[in-house]
Amino acid sequence: DGPTPDWVIAVVDQIAEGIERAARTTFRARLGVGSGRVEIGHNRRFVRADGSVRMLWANPTRISTYPVDSEVLVLRIDDDSGGTRGILVGYSCHPVVFGPDNLLYSADFPGAMASFVRGELSGEPVVAFVQGAPGDINPFLDKRELTEGAVQSRIEVGGKLGREVLRVAQAIETRPSPESSIEAVRETMTFRSRAQPSAETIDGGLTVLLLDDRYAFVGFPGEPFVEFQLELKRWSDFDAAFFMGYTNGYVRYFPTIRAAVEGGYGADRQVSIVEVGAGERMLRRAKVRLLEMTG
Repeated sequence: DGPTPDWVIAVVDQIAEGIERAARTTFRARLGVGSGRVEIGHNRRFVRADGSVRMLWANPTRISTYPVDSEVLVLRIDDDSGGTRGILVGYSCHPVVFGPDNLLYSADFPGAMASFVRGELSGEPVVAFVQGAPGDINPFLDKRELTEGAVQSRIEVGGKLGREVLRVAQAIETRPSPESSIEAVRETMTFRSRAQPSAETIDGGLTVLLLDDRYAFVGFPGEPFVEFQLELKRWSDFDAAFFMGYTNGYVRYFPTIRAAVEGGYGADRQVSIVEVGAGERMLRRAKVRLLEMTG
């Protein structure tokens, strides 16, 4: 309520300036994609043999948990002269190396990754991080306190991811697209409320984008469990399929049906507010949309 805060006005102005600057500096692009693997996170829902769940927030000894997605997707964007202008990085892990005692704005380990990669490449290209499906994935070094060396931990985790991103990016061969194309759709899906299934509905925006018929992007409006990302990749015949959480809205967690039955944080009614099976419905719809886009 009340007048718009100065910081909001400043942020909106900067976003508008960025859009204008981008529109003035468009260029003919060459694209290429590659992938690598790096392990910086774990599944924080530790499912015991009897089916019960124990939450494993931090995991400094790196106990193996399942499922996780250790793949790093890298999309490199070059100009006609071969200069790298942009790097898009897709990976699934909550960016929570810093804990609640840190009161400063921070991009956490993705920010450290981006700074590292940008510093190693000529021309200082834009390095953007796409958060995948991290709903049940935490970094091994989770919520470190500042007195425990959280700043150094952030650099360590970001650097480990950054070194793999750099290795993959440098090996990518970009090429022009003879018939550039972009198709996108955003549609609203309506779900029953998990708490009040007969009395309340919740809307969530599904986002699907296809670039050059080669690169697919699927966005959920919240925090999907990693199984949805793994399923999209298994199903996809595209050169790359980027899954994106936190996209165009936020209706909290999307656990799988199995996880919702098992319980644990992110899968229970405490933070999962849409009907059980909402994530499966969204992913099926995204597949249909991508098939329609490819004819």
